[in-house]
Amino acid sequence: MPWSIAVPKRTLAAWMTWAAISTPAGFALASQEDGNQAFTTSRGIAEYRIGADDELRIRIWTGLEAREYQVVVQADGNVFLPFVGLASLEAGDRSALELRDQIVERLRSSYREPVAEVIVTKKVARLVTVMGEVRNTGREETGPGRYPLPGRVRLVDFITEHGGLTDEADLSRTQIMRGGESQVYNLSRAIFQNDPSQNPVLDAGDLVLVPALSTSSRKIMIFGEVGEAGLLEVSDNIPLSEAVARAGGLTKDAHKSGVVVVRGGLDKPVLLTSNWEALQKGDLSQNFLVQDGDMIFVGRRKLASFTDVMHAFALPLSAIYTTLLISNAAGTN
Repeated sequence: MPWSIAVPKRTLAAWMTWAAISTPAGFALASQEDGNQAFTTSRGIAEYRIGADDELRIRIWTGLEAREYQVVVQADGNVFLPFVGLASLEAGDRSALELRDQIVERLRSSYREPVAEVIVTKKVARLVTVMGEVRNTGREETGPGRYPLPGRVRLVDFITEHGGLTDEADLSRTQIMRGGESQVYNLSRAIFQNDPSQNPVLDAGDLVLVPALSTSSRKIMIFGEVGEAGLLEVSDNIPLSEAVARAGGLTKDAHKSGVVVVRGGLDKPVLLTSNWEALQKGDLSQNFLVQDGDMIFVGRRKLASFTDVMHAFALPLSAIYTTLLISNAAGTN
């Protein structure tokens, strides 16, 4: 198993003030189901929640006659029906089934066996905005834009309905902003691993942002006994072995039993080590994921302490710092 040790803040600051690369902490979204404004559950069925400007077709049978009405939901959520015993009805935030039951109950005092049917013919009250790498296919309502949410819909289905992802989309960092909070989801896991935790149910008012790969790369430092030391830019967290492979692999002089990763900013930095020899023998616990801002060092000898690691870092720091500054400057232009 990889080991880790807490590193004193003051000690690390002297060596690593340049390494304050951080990712904003995500916020947990509210429950995907409870209180969702796009749908309501009636009799175990998730139904669209009616709102202002929606259009309804209402049919009523009383045994004596049948009537049909086309109505628009007003801003206050009410609809007007010129039918005896009805007049104004509260439709807002109800499902079609709930509104149907309300109509039937109101008519029971005047008619023996009233029957009603409610169909939402136009759903425009609940909207979601999608931005970024969403494909515009040329047909209506595709590409970035603001679109109605027709009920209980998951993220992948919504994006697919409105054009799908472009070739430049970063599947690992789709962001949903809701009520002042945000959360990042991995669409690769949602699509290819059928992971429901990465495919949330959308809510009215959500803002979905699908970033481009070119704007969401992550930076990993790797130096020491590897083929090509320097800065790696990747689009997702990758296994340590992949990071080393991208840097040209280990040299023949590499100390394989103690590949070191320094993780974290100045608040809670830690050291992680991986035993490469154990990994080659099948111990996959040594192949943990490296993250944005990690520094990987492969030495020639065993590193016994944090001080040893920092002394090993000392020589390449200036060159790597310069590379980082140039990279960051280029990314902001």
